[in-house]
Amino acid sequence: MTDRMTTEKAIGTKEAAEYIDYAPHTLEQWRSDGCGPEYIKRGRQVRYYPSALDRWLKQTATVVRPRKLIANSTRATPQPHPEASFHHPH
Repeated sequence: MTDRMTTEKAIGTKEAAEYIDYAPHTLEQWRSDGCGPEYIKRGRQVRYYPSALDRWLKQTATVVRPRKLIANSTRATPQPHPEASFHHPH
């Protein structure tokens, strides 16, 4: 735990679940399984620091690259559908 976390307000399971867009039950299951975001316990109370949730989200994120071609791309230029009609004015 960092010093920054000690001054940060910890939130409960329900709030943490809303923060990362998961169900509270999912966080409970992850704790039982020994995975998921870092948390602390104060007696029976479980708390999460938002900075730990942010770090976990960043570590577990999957980067998805768009399939849309961008100008100056090294990929082939998309060709029109062969049945598309295009009329050139003379």
